[in-house]
Amino acid sequence: MKRKVVICAITTIVIWGIMSASYVLTNYVWERDYGSKWELADRASTIKAKADLVTDFLSAIEQSPQRFSDHNAIFLQTDQNSLKNNLSALRTLSLRLEEISTMDPRSPEYQWAIQQITGQEQGEAEGLIGTIKGCYFLRTCAIVWGWIAVIFGVIPVVLWIVVFVMYMRQL
Repeated sequence: MKRKVVICAITTIVIWGIMSASYVLTNYVWERDYGSKWELADRASTIKAKADLVTDFLSAIEQSPQRFSDHNAIFLQTDQNSLKNNLSALRTLSLRLEEISTMDPRSPEYQWAIQQITGQEQGEAEGLIGTIKGCYFLRTCAIVWGWIAVIFGVIPVVLWIVVFVMYMRQL
């Protein structure tokens, strides 16, 4: 019985250790290469800066398509979880930002456009960015993506339950 507990403990440490290290490294590379560009675009206070940073974000993704899956899904792929469609939506934001940057900052149209961009398009783009990030995680490190991560995270728990049940039967 002691041997089974040791094997279960080692398995748990290895699985959770690999998953933790994989997540930290994958998330770091995402933030370094892509995520920080988007976060800075969201924080930028001028339309020109926002436009440049959104363009940088799109360019970074388009220059490394091999690091992204086509969908943020293995099964049940839809237009909504498609990388291509989400990048198209981002391109429209980029074009809108460039259009706004040519307006007179004192005009009512400019003020309305600023509110629209910060409130509707960029501030609520969390789902869109989440899909793109999911495509990145699925391609680069699937064991920390979505339901696959849940399965790998639950395996050690199931092992401990099995060992506990076996222990209780011996009593």
